[in-house]
Amino acid sequence: GAISAGVSSQNAVALGATIVTNTIEGDTESIIKNSSIVALGDGDGVKLNEHSFGEIASGSPKYELKETAATSATAKKGLVVNAEAEHLLRDISITGGVAVGGSAGVAVDATVVINKIGGDTTAAVNNTDVNKNIANLSTADVTVDAYDRADISSHIGTLSVGVGAGEGAGVGAAGAGDRNTVDRDTTARIVGKDDGSTVLNAQDVHVDALGYTSVYLSESGVAAGASALAGAGVTGSVSVDRFTSNTTALVSQVKGTVNDLIVYADRLANVEAYNNAIALSGGIFSGSVSVGVTDVEDTSHTNAELSKVELAAANNQSGEVRVLAENHTQLGTELSGDALAVSIGGAAGIAVGNINTEAQVGAKVDNAIIGSEEKEFAEFTAEAKNYTYNRYQNIAVGAGSLLGVAVGKGAMNINTGTAAEVLN
Repeated sequence: GAISAGVSSQNAVALGATIVTNTIEGDTESIIKNSSIVALGDGDGVKLNEHSFGEIASGSPKYELKETAATSATAKKGLVVNAEAEHLLRDISITGGVAVGGSAGVAVDATVVINKIGGDTTAAVNNTDVNKNIANLSTADVTVDAYDRADISSHIGTLSVGVGAGEGAGVGAAGAGDRNTVDRDTTARIVGKDDGSTVLNAQDVHVDALGYTSVYLSESGVAAGASALAGAGVTGSVSVDRFTSNTTALVSQVKGTVNDLIVYADRLANVEAYNNAIALSGGIFSGSVSVGVTDVEDTSHTNAELSKVELAAANNQSGEVRVLAENHTQLGTELSGDALAVSIGGAAGIAVGNINTEAQVGAKVDNAIIGSEEKEFAEFTAEAKNYTYNRYQNIAVGAGSLLGVAVGKGAMNINTGTAAEVLN
């Protein structure tokens, strides 16, 4: 942060600025490719922490991250490919300025923060035969898990105070702004050769991709100007947030025998944004203007796909094939623009909120042969779920002895897409 101060028997000026850029980028990969593997699950297995999304409380519309510590009882057996990445960004930035002049005092201060988390987390089995020519698959499970967490907690503030002790002016101008971007791709996949010759034989196959975005933001801009003659306070607080992540689970170009096959892509985005702009002025002639703006856009994609496969059931009327894509977008936005002018003056408080969510969710089964007349699966499911939860509060206050104007504007666009398809 930065602190500025100006004191003079005549005119005083204080200028302060804080500019911060925080970037986390990088890829986390766990990949097997161009191999032939036999993994029958005869050992103790691999202990992995488990991650899932569930209701905060029974019947609640909101979801949260659930974490379960690894134990011997939940150890994964057979072939295990696991990729986990957690990125935590924490920022507190404050700028303050005070100017006191015998005639006039002017304070101008600004705080700008840019946060970005980008990159990929991938767990994959590419062009690899698994348990080829193996008949006993009773404990030969296959687990391909990718888990990614992007977590931003950012708090910024700007205070600007200008005081004129004489017949000059007291002016305070404060600006606070941030831009937050999360662009993480989370992928779990089993993909064989283009000719379809790659073998996948297993008891239970789980291909799971979980992407978690958590953002908590607060920002405040406070400006005050006072003088015996004239005072002015001007403040602006702007927050721009963009979420463009992709979460993908894919099984393609393989043939073989399985008992259960679960292809699951799941994403949870939880965003809380608090934005306040406050302007105060006092003097025989005074004016205050405050503007608060919050702009949130979610254009993420969550997809689960099973394509170009030929899979036989290990036992007739046993086991299941499930292709599931699920997304939860949870937004909480509070915005205020408050202006107060004392004596002969006017005040304008403006609060503008724009929420745009276009999260796309798809579950697709394409060009797949699943089971046969002799050995069919007990259950087959292709399902897509897309949930949007929004809590929005917009407050605008303008109070002036001569004129007070308050404008609050909110726009919400929900243009999400949800599709479950079985093709060819």
